[in-house]
Amino acid sequence: MRLINTLTLELVEFLDDIPLYAILSHRWVRTFCSLAASHGLEYAWVDTCCIDKTSSAELSEAINSMYRWYEESVVCFAFPGDTFDRDPDRGQKPDLAGFNDRYPWFHQSDWFTRGWTLQELIAPAVMGTKSTLAPIIAWVTGIPEAILNGESPQTASVAQRMSWASMRQTIRVEDKAYCLMGLFNVNIPMLYGEGEKAFIRLQEEIIKKSDDHAIFAWENRWKYRDHPSYSGLLADSPRAFETCGEMVMVDLPVARNLLNRVISTDNKGIHLKLPFRPTSLETTRPDGETALSYAILNKKYAAAKLLIEMRVDIHAVNRYGKSALHYAANYGCIKIVTCLIDQGVDIGARDVHGNLAVDMPYRFGSEEIGNLLKSAMICRQENSTDRSVFDCDPQTFAAIKE
Repeated sequence: MRLINTLTLELVEFLDDIPLYAILSHRWVRTFCSLAASHGLEYAWVDTCCIDKTSSAELSEAINSMYRWYEESVVCFAFPGDTFDRDPDRGQKPDLAGFNDRYPWFHQSDWFTRGWTLQELIAPAVMGTKSTLAPIIAWVTGIPEAILNGESPQTASVAQRMSWASMRQTIRVEDKAYCLMGLFNVNIPMLYGEGEKAFIRLQEEIIKKSDDHAIFAWENRWKYRDHPSYSGLLADSPRAFETCGEMVMVDLPVARNLLNRVISTDNKGIHLKLPFRPTSLETTRPDGETALSYAILNKKYAAAKLLIEMRVDIHAVNRYGKSALHYAANYGCIKIVTCLIDQGVDIGARDVHGNLAVDMPYRFGSEEIGNLLKSAMICRQENSTDRSVFDCDPQTFAAIKE
């Protein structure tokens, strides 16, 4: 390990018996060595000076050791200068009592968005005023205050730890994986040029050391929102864990018995056994969404068609009064609309705002679906002896016919 002498500013290399040292996070500060010396520390470490990046071997060793170096430092100094420089009274000692008012730009610092600074935030035991600012940092980063105050990150689920990195950026794609090695206490060879495969290898290495099934709890909604696609069992980016911030580990006997199953990997893939719990296809979420409406919302049309064929309740509505037909018409899925009509869906059902499903397509540009619903409604109205069944007043019906 190479350190800077805080008095002479010379680089000194240590193979063992590492002395006490301060460490810098995020950016080089000219007064860093003076600051470390004022804390009684003879040595300091900063990546821009203490790593020979022309040596691939040294760079690989440094990246694999960096989390431990931050963890073993006496103190870590972080200077989010990109936000403090905006303060008109910069240079004065921060007023922590009124921090939010005094430094309203603090949460906008790119220190909170860089991949490599995540370990620099979590690993050090002492980091300036991290404990004092824990509530603010927790709000900005999603990292629980207990972790910021020294609790081991290993107490958090794999998915929750991944969520902390989900919105962070790195210059190299591979670094999205490499910067997380220390957080998960694993090591993988660095192969720049492999792209997203690096994150796959990271997860495979985590699986070798952990039976936490939360690693499979990701969702690539951000990537496939507009272009639904298929993916493997492992995520291709930390961002897939964006919604896993509340996924905590539960120490319950029942959970241990059900989920304490070994996960193994080989050249044929990933092997694991998961418990299945019988459930009803009519089960609704707290917001009233059913399996059918959820399938349509997420553009899983094959699943939606299968549910309709299995005779689920096609008339069910959520708390806003929207039915599967409202969603299918809104999202322009003519096959699902046709399938629902064939199964006798209530075309005249209104949501809480009084909107018919036939109103939706014309608002969002699907004239074909609008005409289909009009024709179906007119046909049913004219062939029905009880027009009230469609909840369609004469004026609306006349307008639809026109």
